[in-house]
Amino acid sequence: MKQVTLLRPSHKYKIGKNIIMALTHPLTLTALSATLLFNSFSANADPVSCPNAEVGSVFIEKQRLYMVADDRIVGQQDKINALQQGYLYFCTSQVTDMSNLFQGNSTFSADISDWDTSNVTNMANMFQNASVFNQNISTWNTSNVTDMTDMFVGADAFSYDTSSWHQSTVSCLDKDVGERFRYKNMDYLVVDNRTIRLPENQDALVSDRVRFCTSHVTNMNYLFQENWRPKYPHFNVDISDWDTHQVTTMSSLFSGAKDFNQPIGNWDISKVTNMNSLFSGAEAFNQPIGNWDTSKVTWMSNMFSHTKAFNQPIGDWNTSNVIHIGSMFAYTKAFNQPIGDWNTSKVTDMEGMFYMAEAFDQPIGDWDTSQVTNMETMFERAKKFNQPIGDWDTSKVTDMKGMFKFARKFNQDLSGWDVSQVRNSDGFALRGKLEQANYPSFNQ
Repeated sequence: MKQVTLLRPSHKYKIGKNIIMALTHPLTLTALSATLLFNSFSANADPVSCPNAEVGSVFIEKQRLYMVADDRIVGQQDKINALQQGYLYFCTSQVTDMSNLFQGNSTFSADISDWDTSNVTNMANMFQNASVFNQNISTWNTSNVTDMTDMFVGADAFSYDTSSWHQSTVSCLDKDVGERFRYKNMDYLVVDNRTIRLPENQDALVSDRVRFCTSHVTNMNYLFQENWRPKYPHFNVDISDWDTHQVTTMSSLFSGAKDFNQPIGNWDISKVTNMNSLFSGAEAFNQPIGNWDTSKVTWMSNMFSHTKAFNQPIGDWNTSNVIHIGSMFAYTKAFNQPIGDWNTSKVTDMEGMFYMAEAFDQPIGDWDTSQVTNMETMFERAKKFNQPIGDWDTSKVTDMKGMFKFARKFNQDLSGWDVSQVRNSDGFALRGKLEQANYPSFNQ
């Protein structure tokens, strides 16, 4: 460690051996290194980035003197004073924790718009009661932030729009059910399985008087269908910041929510086991949810049935524990995404999976169907499907009733199927295009 004297820049820099030679306002800083890094960073970078630079080193960029900060340096009061006075700036690429940074600082309003916040995870209370702060930080990268609790509480002067910020959820496990708190200039109410369904709370949510913090919620079954639809048939509130990491069941959550179409792709559903009818009848919904962790889900029956718009890639979902996918895409109007790589090794029920699926025609011939017992009406009235599935293991299937009934396009060779256990094959391909030569050899 050594003492480094930095001087307030006059915008006419003279490069010395190791430090900046400028004019007035000396500031003594304790740094890990006094090495000056000159012109080694992108001259017009916004934000200013220095992910691999030595912590405590300094450099000039955009006619400003920057210090490479970490969690310790960014919180040191003498550095913050220098920042406030405009003769030192921070490069924050290596900072991960900004919680409480300017809490209670009633004079701070320095320009920190070029901070690199891409690695920050905690911004809780950052500007709490920083009563005069009003700088445009709307372009900050908050993609890794997990806690912004009370970030702007008491920051009365702050007026910039941060709605474009990405933050996965609002967490409140440390708060009591029924408690209210401020976050991003919004009032939040901490709810649980019971209070999330109370009419007075729903009224407040829909009228935008309050938002829900759902960290204590574990059961979202029928939440819209039973509690909201009768009163709010056009429900389409932004609930993208709901904390769902404790939720285990979402059966029929948005069933019948015809107008709902909000971005919920960042929800943590890693504990969810039941997604039956999750979006059934959610006619407008078409948001990317391909990154959901579905590794614990066992029920997906009717999940997208009766959807008109949904056509998002979900081919990377982990379906290794799914048992029930009956009617999953029944009556869908638009869905036609590749799902041929799904692990279906535990699936037993595929009844009506693509019943009246108007658009679907993707290769699924590699699916493991060795445990499936029910394929009744699986492709009935599926207008476009015509993919080779002749290698499927159908040795445990007992019901193939109407499987390709009224299937206008399907005509693939199924003659090699093992149908020795099939007890019902009535109307197997009635009025469909399947030629007799391609039929399985059903027991007569």
